[in-house]
Amino acid sequence: MKSILYYLDPRTELNDKMFRYATLRSYLLPEIQGLKNADPSLEVKIILSKNIFTQAIKNGLKFDDVECFIVDEDFFESRLSQDNCSTSISLYHNTLNEKDNNVIKGIIRESIPESYYPDLIISYESPVMTPTY
Repeated sequence: MKSILYYLDPRTELNDKMFRYATLRSYLLPEIQGLKNADPSLEVKIILSKNIFTQAIKNGLKFDDVECFIVDEDFFESRLSQDNCSTSISLYHNTLNEKDNNVIKGIIRESIPESYYPDLIISYESPVMTPTY
């Protein structure tokens, strides 16, 4: 069985905790459903923020074939030494300081089972998963 891990960045974007909700609703979940329809044996998991997940459940979005790893975005952001915009730019340019890199890696690792190693990671936001795996 192949395992795919989606990463929907849990950090707040543009001061809007729900900024990435539309990405989940309109793009990621339909894409995941298409993959599962093509190959039901795929194991699909997603990392996302607590606020996005809570809103998705309230709105009736279906996570039937997806295991979710929930990250508290407030906790995540409080541990970083830079604001979100600076962190995003640093991640994009691969210049994030070692402390924040380790914080991000640690939070991601804490949110998923220790023994889990996906075959494929899909991240549309940033290369944040690079130092984790």
